[in-house]
Amino acid sequence: MYNVLGTVVPVRAAFEIQFDRFEYFLGLMFCAEQQNRKPEDIIAPTGTFLWRRAREPDFGEKFIAQARERGDEWPPFQAGIFDKNLPAFEYVVGLFDEYVDRERARKGVRMPRR
Repeated sequence: MYNVLGTVVPVRAAFEIQFDRFEYFLGLMFCAEQQNRKPEDIIAPTGTFLWRRAREPDFGEKFIAQARERGDEWPPFQAGIFDKNLPAFEYVVGLFDEYVDRERARKGVRMPRR
């Protein structure tokens, strides 16, 4: 993917961070659509951030911090996503993080020790 989009974000490390954020956000959107299901029945794409960000278990917290900081001005809230509701967004992040943890365990991705 970098070979195709590298001209948009020319530094590979910066590209990987933005692509991981995109993949994470896409997973959040899938979870938002399924939030009324039992957590074990949720299915969402995980992408490469599953293993690349294994050393950053608080990846979702960064999104929450952004939403808290920007409030109603946060672009996803302005677009009407997550019902413009921080607690609803935090709930979806929790659902997705649980799913990601299950997928990491299922695929044998090891988390670093703290």
